[in-house]
Amino acid sequence: ITHGAGRVFDAWAAGLCLVERSVTYEGQAAVRLESAAKKYSGEFRILPFHHYLQGEMLVVDWSEAFAWLHDNPPRTSDIPFLAASLHHAMSRAAIIMIEHALAIFHADYVGLTGGVFMNEILTQLVVSALRERNIKPLIHEKVPPNDGGLALGQVVVASATPDEEMRQCA
Repeated sequence: ITHGAGRVFDAWAAGLCLVERSVTYEGQAAVRLESAAKKYSGEFRILPFHHYLQGEMLVVDWSEAFAWLHDNPPRTSDIPFLAASLHHAMSRAAIIMIEHALAIFHADYVGLTGGVFMNEILTQLVVSALRERNIKPLIHEKVPPNDGGLALGQVVVASATPDEEMRQCA
């Protein structure tokens, strides 16, 4: 169980044997998965996942996809195909989550942020799907979508607060 899309990428990379027993830097497994996916340009497998509401929060359950991977150990030649397939599944899941959020908080645009949007394939797939739905995607241009962007956002919020002690921390 995880709260982050990045851990799904990490676990899928591990399932495809793209990482050793440990990684040496944050995002290493996901970078290897993206690199493998870039080697594939054909049709992809529709990976199963389920989603359900838990209160107002939409939960995406990947257990069926991981069970399938466990029951069908990949051959080396399948790795790019399965890496690309996960990227497509993750983009479908992201769109489902975005549509859920937009049903609650009506908007014509969506900000794509977080370390997972360092992934070029995922970003391109989600941006394309949003544009097809006439939803404007907001993507990072000058700051990274990962911790660097988060830190900048924290500074902006802290500088806007009336709390003098908080402003001094900014």
